[in-house]
Amino acid sequence: MMDKRTLLKLVVLAFGASILLLVFGYTSGPKIVDEHTIRYVLEQEPSTLDPAKSSTSPEATVQLQLFDGLVRLDDKANQRLH
Repeated sequence: MMDKRTLLKLVVLAFGASILLLVFGYTSGPKIVDEHTIRYVLEQEPSTLDPAKSSTSPEATVQLQLFDGLVRLDDKANQRLH
């Protein structure tokens, strides 16, 4: 069995290591590499970006993000290009 002095040394060492990990191991969040880059999490990689050939959910998700802002409807429901 350990004596009190050895136990105290281990506790101080563990406390010091945890403080060092807290201070130097913490990141403040994701870093923005490029402000013009959009990152999007998908369950799997789409096999095509062609709307005529797509058939799965990841492809539909990417197509929605790509093509959604290209055309808008005005107050009279006429298409207007953006």
